Amino acid sequence: MTSRISHTSFDAINAYAQSVFWSQVLDFVEDPDDPNEPGHEECLITSRDRSQLLLFITVPDSKTVKNRPDDRCPGLTSDYRGTTARSAGARDGR
Repeated sequence: MTSRISHTSFDAINAYAQSVFWSQVLDFVEDPDDPNEPGHEECLITSRDRSQLLLFITVPDSKTVKNRPDDRCPGLTSDYRGTTARSAGARDGR
């Protein structure tokens, strides 16, 4: 039997803001039947083929050290990833 990851969840201070940012960086979309709105505690975005789902969940704590996702993409240089992220609003050093 093969296992499948259903989705990846991320803690966030502002789930909506994170969903907007990452949807622009990754070219993901929200569910048109359940759109993300400011103030929602959970915001889901998916790849256009719905094979990858990212769920951002608002949490009250603002820890500065947490597990971070690995942003390495096969075939992409760090310069390209950094330029793409900055064009979507990321700040250097974050």
